[in-house]
Amino acid sequence: MFQQKYEKFLKTVNDYDLIPKGIDKVAIAMSGGKDAQVLAALLLEYKQQERPDLELEIVTVASPSWKYKPDEYFASDESKKDYIVEQKKAVDETKKYWEKKGIPCTYVNTVPGITEDMIMNASKPCVWCFFGLYRALCKYLEDEHKKGKNITLAAGLTKFDLLYVLESLIIRSGGKTWEHDKEHNPQKYYFNRMQLSWFSPYPKLKIGIPNTEINKITPIINLTDNETRELANSLGLPRIPDPCHKLFGERFESDKRHFDRYLAGTTTEDVNLDHVNSGFFSEYQSLLDTFTRVGVLPPVEEIDNILYDGLYNKSLTSVF
Repeated sequence: MFQQKYEKFLKTVNDYDLIPKGIDKVAIAMSGGKDAQVLAALLLEYKQQERPDLELEIVTVASPSWKYKPDEYFASDESKKDYIVEQKKAVDETKKYWEKKGIPCTYVNTVPGITEDMIMNASKPCVWCFFGLYRALCKYLEDEHKKGKNITLAAGLTKFDLLYVLESLIIRSGGKTWEHDKEHNPQKYYFNRMQLSWFSPYPKLKIGIPNTEINKITPIINLTDNETRELANSLGLPRIPDPCHKLFGERFESDKRHFDRYLAGTTTEDVNLDHVNSGFFSEYQSLLDTFTRVGVLPPVEEIDNILYDGLYNKSLTSVF
């Protein structure tokens, strides 16, 4: 199973030139979920087989602290004692697992501007958490660039993430093309482009960090969540549970989680459904081509170099 998934991963890396020779370091964005863990495993295999000179580093933004530092956040809450023990164990085991494999793990703090009180009180806490995460990752990448590293950021986005963002575009389009929105509704078009920069329908995007050419790459975009789940289980990879919904209720569950559960149920590869193995669903490029023909997906040039700007755009952040 691993070799089959690795070959799909390798084909994506090669077809879209995700890790060219000039790149000497890949930072792996690690949330602790199955997709990020599988991404790390596949990149480690890639380093061993293809690029022994390539430096890998797992980077985790230590926010929210109730997920990554539960012993500090709930220090005075005796009722959370069992949760603290289990959650901290999962966090520590992930770090220990990958460092034993030879990949250093770094925790970075959020940058000023987004506090946990803001996340806790926001109408869309998951979105604000996301802003904080990417601001911190961009600061890390900028610092590495200043040290002379030719670095790229690898994110564990899958085909389900692609479907989520593309179907969201269809729903919001109202039957209009991206060209129409660009001309007649620039505010809506800007928001759509920002969402595309976050969820990366294209395997390689320029982040837009000033004075750099740093990219975000998504090497497992041709895998489904079902495939990453199966692979993570077969390899015995560690996981860091996402506790927000259980701790604080439905407001702390992103809309995408509902979409993921829907896709997991309707595309499960344990069921003999014709569309699962069809060219449309099985191939990433077929999905991309379809949504391009429909007219809702702008070309990559329209999405490059806007992610960083959007993280600090008050007209966008004020929406949430």
